Amino acid sequence: TFVDPKGDLHAALQTCRTAKIMLLDPESRGALERARIIPDPAITQESLRRQVREAIDFLAALRTVPQKSIQLKLYPDPPLWKLAILGDYVWVQHYHPGLDVQVLPEYVFVHRQDPTSLFPAFYQYFARRWNDPAIPEYDLMKDELVYRDAAGDEVGRRRFGSTPADPGLGVAHGRSRGGWVRRKVARLISGAIAFRP
Repeated sequence: TFVDPKGDLHAALQTCRTAKIMLLDPESRGALERARIIPDPAITQESLRRQVREAIDFLAALRTVPQKSIQLKLYPDPPLWKLAILGDYVWVQHYHPGLDVQVLPEYVFVHRQDPTSLFPAFYQYFARRWNDPAIPEYDLMKDELVYRDAAGDEVGRRRFGSTPADPGLGVAHGRSRGGWVRRKVARLISGAIAFRP
């Protein structure tokens, strides 16, 4: 993971100006399902919770650096892709059910004018997921998930680690508004990261 100083993305996160990061919400059904299907007894919902907490703490510390923009979102569905987008490159690994992603091959695609390249497809998946109002953003300063409606208006907040009052919305408190887009059932991108050097 990027928290590990020996990890591939640790240095990139420390030197980039902008980072958009999506991680699996460890309180979601997707995290429970992911932990359940991995045969390694060390992979539990609690271990996922601990990893995400470490990642949040790391990102919150980076956010205090002047002129650095760090944004985080936590998605609820089981992961399908592990993506890292850095400039004109995208690194991709598939989250195969029942296997640790670390044992699976990693593919790199380059952004070129080649119509057969998969770079645009993975970039568009990330952009679509990032802009989906059903996926809450994470307020690194207040340690809360922020839920928004389709118009971008805030409809509620939830402290990290608390379970939502309404699992359909994921909102612990706050009033629901008409136009709220319910969580879409889409399994596109998992631990996704986009950097701008």
